[in-house]
Amino acid sequence: MTMSPQDYAIEQKIQTAGPKTGLAYLLWLLLGLAGGHRFYLQRRWSAAAMLALFVVSMVFARTDRLTAAHYVLMPVIVWWFVDLALIPWLARDSRDKIRREMTAHLSMIASTAQAGARPPGSVAPQTPIVSNRSPPPSSSIVD
Repeated sequence: MTMSPQDYAIEQKIQTAGPKTGLAYLLWLLLGLAGGHRFYLQRRWSAAAMLALFVVSMVFARTDRLTAAHYVLMPVIVWWFVDLALIPWLARDSRDKIRREMTAHLSMIASTAQAGARPPGSVAPQTPIVSNRSPPPSSSIVD
């Protein structure tokens, strides 16, 4: 199957800018309880919730309320282990989102180009100013 130049550009962008599963697993291992892997996979709201629960449990642990810290931290630990299985799906979903956004953007550019209009935010091409006048004759000043 041959790819169009547009599809090739999209896939190149995903390969360079899309989330990598291996890095997501590394972040899961190192920063997973604080939601680091979810921030990387562009799941900001669930990552913020995970981070908030982690911080609350650490505050409880710091103030010697260990029972409360355990009750808050236990769901985060369960969530952390569930994410171990979800990371490949989350990374694929994030790459698909990038693909959809780029396809929509490129099709919008193509449709405006066919209509003869410039895409929003683009600048009109600068044409050089050409003059048909000859340069003024050089004058010499004689004393």
